[in-house]
Amino acid sequence: MCVRLATYESQSEADVLLGVFRGRSGQLENTTFALMDPGGTRVLGQAGRGPAFLVGGARGPGQATSAAEVARFAARLNEVAGQYKPRAEITALPQALDVRRALVVAACDGQAVLVVRIQDAKQRDAVTKALAALVWRDDLRGRFQVQVARPDEELPALEGLGTKQGVFLVKPGAFGIDGEVLASVAPQAPASSLEALARRAVREDHASPTDRRRHIQAGRAAGATWESEIPVTDPGAQQARERGR
Repeated sequence: MCVRLATYESQSEADVLLGVFRGRSGQLENTTFALMDPGGTRVLGQAGRGPAFLVGGARGPGQATSAAEVARFAARLNEVAGQYKPRAEITALPQALDVRRALVVAACDGQAVLVVRIQDAKQRDAVTKALAALVWRDDLRGRFQVQVARPDEELPALEGLGTKQGVFLVKPGAFGIDGEVLASVAPQAPASSLEALARRAVREDHASPTDRRRHIQAGRAAGATWESEIPVTDPGAQQARERGR
């Protein structure tokens, strides 16, 4: 299973990451990669800023990954996974910390996000269970984000949401701080309607921006900002932020 931790959005997860890898600064850096055992307590091999040690050779900013390296990476993951036998099927719904974070993750990955906003606890639990059965299917897995909003959660600006309840297909804005509702289903909608919404979410899957410099420039021009939950300690990120002021 791939686990995407929150880095600077959770102190408890930051503490876990520091126990896995520390860069030259000795502080938490903005990327960490490691293969862990199923219990999440032992690093298999070595940890680093990225998976370069699995594909051979060092990787630096702006360097493209070749098809051969991707194939070696996948083969190595399959090799490690083959050493373990799953005891049960995964039934949990993978989520971010909240809708705000789910939206920015979806924007970074070039994906849509299904946002569940249902006040009634029984209906919310039923929809959550139905979505959990969908997201692990081979044809849907990893193709969109899902987030169940807390009843008291303040949602980011989502055009077309209003006060309605249900499951909403949201296309994130370019910088992940707002979004647009493209479609929705009612809280009591059947599983077939949820599947149709999920399939439409897959069709919204697209490549994220590849020109990082232009994307940053556009964000600055738009006044887009993001304040993390805990201080950013990655030296490179700090320097980039200072240059942008």
